[in-house]
Amino acid sequence: MRYLGIGRHAATVFITGTRERKVSFEGRDDLRSLACVLGPIIDEENTIIITSNQLHAIQSGRILANELGVERYLIQHFHELSSRDTSIPVDVPRALNLIRSFDNYGAVVIETHGEYCNELPCHFVTDDMAGREFLNWTIQPGCMLLFDFKLKTIRYLECKSQQAR
Repeated sequence: MRYLGIGRHAATVFITGTRERKVSFEGRDDLRSLACVLGPIIDEENTIIITSNQLHAIQSGRILANELGVERYLIQHFHELSSRDTSIPVDVPRALNLIRSFDNYGAVVIETHGEYCNELPCHFVTDDMAGREFLNWTIQPGCMLLFDFKLKTIRYLECKSQQAR
């Protein structure tokens, strides 16, 4: 794998009468703007997008896939820690095994939740990578931390709403 993108699902709203969330209109715009930045970087790479099984992460992954023209798309349950259910632990070893199982792809893009965005990046950084300061940043909704293992760089890719702040 040359690229690894660890992205946090886009901004959400609750679906009326349920505890389920969906990507908001602002979130959709953010993902489109993120795809405009990400697309030229990973262009020509064999790409797969992986999401958790929660609706808002699935929607985030599908929007990115559509904007990037990615045909390979996998919904994978990441046992995410949720504010609604804190009894489910973050399963970093399982997530790492899943990510590494796609080493044959040029780019692996993950759309997941804040807990994984906080926990996963440190497992992929090397001492000789430029951009290590981004490991201290909180990945905001609709944004992404992008590792380029060939150039040994880490970049923080901001979505439209974050750029305006």
